Amino acid sequence: MNKKIEVKNVYKTFPDGTEALKNVSFSLNEGDFLVVAGSNGSGKSVLMSLIAKLDEPSSGKINLDGLSVGLVFQDADSQILGETPEEDVSFGAKNCGLRKAALQKCVDDSLEKTGLLNKKLSMARMLSGGEKRRLAVSGILAMDRQLIIFDEPFANLDYPSVHQVCS
Repeated sequence: MNKKIEVKNVYKTFPDGTEALKNVSFSLNEGDFLVVAGSNGSGKSVLMSLIAKLDEPSSGKINLDGLSVGLVFQDADSQILGETPEEDVSFGAKNCGLRKAALQKCVDDSLEKTGLLNKKLSMARMLSGGEKRRLAVSGILAMDRQLIIFDEPFANLDYPSVHQVCS
């Protein structure tokens, strides 16, 4: 049976009274691709953090139908935890239960998909902005999330990297 994501009548109001989201509703079926567009401060990142369960709506419901969620943040630097790409990507995969040979294969596969396998032992902080962005994507891919949310998906990426992320 196809999984379905439902966001119904979601509101998010911050303690200072700022209304970030007002009556947001939509549904997505398995395999759907959604782009949320809007001006700065319009609530896009807030919505993504609610769907990823990093925060709770003030009211309304978000049903993920049991789907596991991965979020690639707007600022890749805030998502990189390891000294090297290999160490960084293995962090999430280890937390998902992978060990030894399966872990190494998963890490290498994820880095290869994002074109970073040849940099797996480089210092993560020395990667370019686009490479850091792809490293954050690698980390989510290694965790095998069923739903991946990208906040500013093409930030710091050149044209070939945009195509790589989309595939």
